Amino acid sequence: MKKIFIFALILCICLVGCGKKSSSSESEIVGGWTANNDIKAVNIPEDASKALNKATESYDGMTFEPVALLGKQVVSGTNYMFLCKGTTVTEKPVTSLKMVVVYNDLKGNASVSSVKDFDYTKYVSKDIEVNTEQLSGAWSVNSNIKATTLSDDVNEAFTKATSIVGVEYTPIVYLGKQVVSGTNYAFLALAKTVTAESVYSIDVLTIYDSLDEDAKLSSVAYVDLADFNS
Repeated sequence: MKKIFIFALILCICLVGCGKKSSSSESEIVGGWTANNDIKAVNIPEDASKALNKATESYDGMTFEPVALLGKQVVSGTNYMFLCKGTTVTEKPVTSLKMVVVYNDLKGNASVSSVKDFDYTKYVSKDIEVNTEQLSGAWSVNSNIKATTLSDDVNEAFTKATSIVGVEYTPIVYLGKQVVSGTNYAFLALAKTVTAESVYSIDVLTIYDSLDEDAKLSSVAYVDLADFNS
């Protein structure tokens, strides 16, 4: 009887151990990617920050934590597009990345005009070229984005992979990783062409870091801000 009790106790311990979830800074998502939940905000201009705070203070059902101001659109007033961490106001809160458009009118009144999911897995491992015609349109990319802080290993992979001629990349958000034979990393980044007239864009970079720590840029997918403006 004593042996049976000891065996049952060991079995329970094993089951509890095997059922542990990943750390709070990571979570599994579709496609074998592990999302980085420990996303920190990068610099956000004061005028844009005030507009976001005004617009979201009475927003029902969700709270927003700004991550970055990606761009703006001058209309009769200004549209600001933010990447935010949106958290549902529910019994079991769910947090996900959102593209939030805030309209700030000429009198300083601000309101949320659009909230859309940002699913980075739709961009990873894909090459989507910049459409220069769209870049010359109404939305302009925030070219003053400062680099986010990355852990040493992630920063090393980003630096190695983006040391290429013709384009400068500034990391905005480390989005997540995928363990393969080595590791795939996904980043949202500000791209700047090193040309006479610099062209800026927001891109999702997929970087492959092999087992021998040889990091390479495997794909660049252009993110069209207009897709997130209803």
